[in-house]
Amino acid sequence: MKKLYIFFAGCMLALFTADLARAASVDVWTASSYINVFRDFTKTDDSPAGYDLVVARNEGESFQILLRSAVPFTIEKIAFTDLVSDNKGRIGKENLSYNYVEYVYMGGNSANQNVENLIRSGAGYYPDPLSNEARCRVEADTTQPVWVTLDVPKKARPGLYKGEVTVFTTEGEFRIPVTAEVNNVVIPDAVDDHFDLMVHQQIAGTWWYDTTRNSHPRDVIFQIFGHERWTPEWWALVGDMADWMKRTRMNVLFVNTQQLLVDGPGTKLENGRFTFDWSKFDEYIEFFLNRKVVNKFEGLHLGSVIGAVGETFYSYILTNNEQGEICTTNVEAMSEHCRLFHGQFLGELYAHLKKKGWLSMWMQHIGDEAVSDLQHRQYGYYMEHMKSQAPEMQCGDPTFSLKSAQNAVAKGATVVTPIEDLYQGYKPDFDTMQQNGITVYCYNCCGPHYHWLNRMLDLPVWQQRLLGWLSYKWGISGWLHWGWNFWVDWFQDSFQTIDNEAYKGDHYSVYPDTANNRIKGSIRTEALRDMDEEFELLYLLGSHNPELARRLVDKVIVNASDNFVRDPAVMNDVRTELIRACAVYSQF
Repeated sequence: MKKLYIFFAGCMLALFTADLARAASVDVWTASSYINVFRDFTKTDDSPAGYDLVVARNEGESFQILLRSAVPFTIEKIAFTDLVSDNKGRIGKENLSYNYVEYVYMGGNSANQNVENLIRSGAGYYPDPLSNEARCRVEADTTQPVWVTLDVPKKARPGLYKGEVTVFTTEGEFRIPVTAEVNNVVIPDAVDDHFDLMVHQQIAGTWWYDTTRNSHPRDVIFQIFGHERWTPEWWALVGDMADWMKRTRMNVLFVNTQQLLVDGPGTKLENGRFTFDWSKFDEYIEFFLNRKVVNKFEGLHLGSVIGAVGETFYSYILTNNEQGEICTTNVEAMSEHCRLFHGQFLGELYAHLKKKGWLSMWMQHIGDEAVSDLQHRQYGYYMEHMKSQAPEMQCGDPTFSLKSAQNAVAKGATVVTPIEDLYQGYKPDFDTMQQNGITVYCYNCCGPHYHWLNRMLDLPVWQQRLLGWLSYKWGISGWLHWGWNFWVDWFQDSFQTIDNEAYKGDHYSVYPDTANNRIKGSIRTEALRDMDEEFELLYLLGSHNPELARRLVDKVIVNASDNFVRDPAVMNDVRTELIRACAVYSQF
């Protein structure tokens, strides 16, 4: 019997030792959400084993758990405990979530970028999409990040919370300690905040393509997912899109008004007179309002650019096609068809928005990036219709030309959105516009180039986060990133990969997940959330102690071109100062 016991104990010890050896074969450590983690990252002696968060109430903040092994393995699941504080506070585990970071291949870097502005040079796999899958296969000698997000409840009791994340793998279980210092300051919901975060979505309609009531062949959702508008599958996907918008605090919806009107069953053109059916327009708008996703809307442009930027505008209108069906199409600006449409459209849009109580939430685009003298005249034509038919409607556009901005304002535009480098170069001119009641935002897209803050995949992900600090420093209350899900490029018929873009990630910052009828977020869209939240914290602090808010901003950024901190640890330290300072003043 004694021999049998010794044999059994020996077997158990061998099994326990084998489990330890297997678990020890996986390196586990953590990193902040400021870091683009590449597959060749390795654990070092000072790599943290856990993660300490400093957060406000009603804030979402992320960090990364990194796993790497010399052998392939599978992450089977991630489990969370409740976070508990010594003062009897509890944040339920349902407020924690995770996504696996995925990688996209790029054969080279974005065009027109300085090497020192890149996170890495050359071909390779770059981190960005966030997977919706529960499990993840990890290849040997490959680092896999798990993106963990804590959504702090509004009513969480201030205090220091402790909890644990457990990663279950085929090579063992790994427990990662997590703390969260919850400060006594509440970030408002995005629909109640002081910052307008705009990223042009292509959901119900794609830019200026021809469409009829029952056929929308150029919708990116139809092209990628195969869903026609208004079907149950389409609505399910739109619901997921709305959820991601809310998660990342995108509180402005880009609306293709013309296509939504075409879809209205009663919209028609007879004897030179339009009848507009607003039912689909209302259904779409109310879907996002009822979910408390947005508080403002951008109306699709009256003038579109087809071909070279800066030459001429075409007017996107409703008319009858050769079969007598109501449709959308493009015609020359100021043409007869154009005048017929605009003679009714803007007045009825204005009246409908006013009736619904949405007029103050609406900003009508006229025509982006007007450059030529012809475009300036065309802009004047559109503005004449705006002033006569929709006199109280906010309107304006992005521009990379001071002359264009001044021309728009002179003709009645109430909003100007200069590109980042234009604003910095002519800040006094835009400050004067603000003093005269003009709303001034900023934007970036494929530009500005070389050394400016932007959102391409091969730039540090924290660059977008810094734009919130920059916006506060500049005194502007909104930012536009032009492409959210423009998955099929102009005049193309299939998905455009990141590798095929000249500016990597310019067309989209979310990815299609056709297998799950969802979209994938990205580490870049998560940085948009942080951008908005940190602007709100600065706004709150500035309302009590503007000098302290300015000093904190100056610690991380002086200008957008080449004078900003590049050390994520410094940025995180200043962010911690900001949150703790806000907690002091939120009591008054």
